[in-house]
Amino acid sequence: MVLNKKKLSIVILLLLLMIIGGILYLYFFIYSREEITSTSSSSTSPMLFPKPLNPTVNNSKVDFSGTNIGDSIHFSWAPAEHAKEYVLFRAYSIDGPWTEVAPIPGSLTNGVNITSEARERTLCYRLEARDDKGNIVKSYEPICVPKYEE
Repeated sequence: MVLNKKKLSIVILLLLLMIIGGILYLYFFIYSREEITSTSSSSTSPMLFPKPLNPTVNNSKVDFSGTNIGDSIHFSWAPAEHAKEYVLFRAYSIDGPWTEVAPIPGSLTNGVNITSEARERTLCYRLEARDDKGNIVKSYEPICVPKYEE
């Protein structure tokens, strides 16, 4: 097969566009998989794909997470074996002091803390799974959810 200069130019241009598209796709794929933990510091984000203002925060085990949606914090967690209830605690610091927010039925793996403070300050949460006798069967590593950003 013989290619003239015009056809060769078009083939080269298409190959370059495919390479550039592939690089952008990989960049986006890797960037969107970036894990955000409660201890990570925010870094400057590229202009092309800025980080969301209110990201989901995970603990280091990624078994407890929270998202600030403005008037409340939404949580999800991995179920604990033998849990009959979960108890959510809140503090203004990762070191406490902790205040009980609410008991949650053991059949659930998500919850919500409705609070106007979500717009005003960072809030820290921890979760305990308890069996039918009230014994702690699992303590989840705490998270701190940043205040809501508009």
